[in-house]
Amino acid sequence: MQWTSVLSTEGDLGAALADATGQLLERHAQPIDLVVVFASSEYRESWSDLPARLSTLFPDALVFGSSAQGVLGEGEEHEQGAALVLMGATLPGVRADVMMLPEASDDHEAWAASLDIADAAGVLLLMDPFTCDAERVLEHLDGHAPRVPKVGGLASGGSREGEHAFFCTGGTVTEGGIALVLRGSIVVRPVVAQGCRPLGEPMIVMRRRGHLIDQLDRGRPVDVIRELLSGLEPGQRERAAQSLFLGLDVDSDKLDHEPTDFLIRSLIGVDPESGSLAVAARLRDYQVVRFYVRDGDTADEDLRQHVSGACGSCRPRGGVAFCCMGRGQALFGQPNHDAGVLRDGLGPGGVAGLFCNGEIGPVGSRTYLHSYTATVALFCAPPDLPATLGAGISRKKDTPA
Repeated sequence: MQWTSVLSTEGDLGAALADATGQLLERHAQPIDLVVVFASSEYRESWSDLPARLSTLFPDALVFGSSAQGVLGEGEEHEQGAALVLMGATLPGVRADVMMLPEASDDHEAWAASLDIADAAGVLLLMDPFTCDAERVLEHLDGHAPRVPKVGGLASGGSREGEHAFFCTGGTVTEGGIALVLRGSIVVRPVVAQGCRPLGEPMIVMRRRGHLIDQLDRGRPVDVIRELLSGLEPGQRERAAQSLFLGLDVDSDKLDHEPTDFLIRSLIGVDPESGSLAVAARLRDYQVVRFYVRDGDTADEDLRQHVSGACGSCRPRGGVAFCCMGRGQALFGQPNHDAGVLRDGLGPGGVAGLFCNGEIGPVGSRTYLHSYTATVALFCAPPDLPATLGAGISRKKDTPA
């Protein structure tokens, strides 16, 4: 198994594709079975024929990818401007298929009934934020294949319906989204780095109304927050007040909760009169919650720990990264942070990625849509896979509807 990613910042898509293809063919000696592609929004006028060009250049490869506001590759992040990332993969003993995702108006039950992914090693998801109901899709995927890792993101770079593109062997899709289903001799390890550290101890929701928490076991939410912030140094207090989040436990049967057991969600607002707290999440009675703070140092440590521990004894050969647009220089104060961490963990040639409008990955036993998060699908060869195993992937060339 071999994964190789290359990057080009040529201003014209044709020139960028020629540049990236030349690099890829030079560095990837084996036949290429899969091409992953992420193209920045500056190339919008030339998007439509990108899959056909790639199929001509790599006639035996399956194509999978999307447009994005910014891309990651070769240890670099290009949050703005023209940039194209190609990643080629040689996958002996692997079957890969591209699956079309439903639009929000489609019959999701009929779509779910047609799923056949229970035997998959993993699923990569690229969705349109305007025309795909991501949470419904994830609910159905978890229902039909609860043990299959699902990692992905919502495309970025467009401001309205039709301004995102999804690339597959059959052509370009502008609505719904696409999924890459991997089966066979491959291990897909999901990484979900939410980038937060706990502030205070876990608490129990005693009274709630929809998205509102009226009472915690330690008092009114507004009073609990004031007490937590008052215990910090002035500089820390200001930063915490600007980046405070709430973690929700994902396993109601657990008595003891580790910091990583919580799903991080944004705070919508506080009512100073009633003391209630509005949370961007569905709550349940007597749910265990905990306040969290997000900052660059914590996000750095979190991603490094997740990448180093994701595969155990199984060394990653490559990966696809889905990073929030709120990360990058805005969070870390320097360029290339997430791409650099992944390069350190996997080497310079094995990771491609994009900046997303929402990131997809598992916490506990369910798959969620996240924000301000980095999710990564890491690819390993099974420990007992022989060095030379048959031919490359068996694939189906799906045609967009």
